[in-house]
Amino acid sequence: MEELRAIILSALPAPIREESESAELVFVAGEPGLVLVRLRDSSLDVELFGVRWDGQIPVQDSEPFASVSFDRLPKDGTAARECLADIIRAAILIRQASFRRCEICGKPNPPEWLHDGKTCQGCAERVLGVVH
Repeated sequence: MEELRAIILSALPAPIREESESAELVFVAGEPGLVLVRLRDSSLDVELFGVRWDGQIPVQDSEPFASVSFDRLPKDGTAARECLADIIRAAILIRQASFRRCEICGKPNPPEWLHDGKTCQGCAERVLGVVH
């Protein structure tokens, strides 16, 4: 388990938040959030980080991406590490592809922080006078 934890941590972008939930370790990586990894006794689940809004409260709402049973990984340790790292990197790239650049400030934003698909919530409030 400690070796798998090290593999996961080496594949994740900073900052990394580590949580413990019953029989699993959960790693949430990136700012804004990019990927969530659940390390269980016999498998690893990778999720695309996501947020949904409950009124004005952001609630984590990740989307399943891949689940790997450890008995299906290559027996060679190097190949197993590369396989897990590739899955994590693929999830990160897919999440990053959903970001859009605000046409006012020019910063990339995840979809949940966009006001209208082209303007971030911060610029919508500051420049357009929108109240969220």
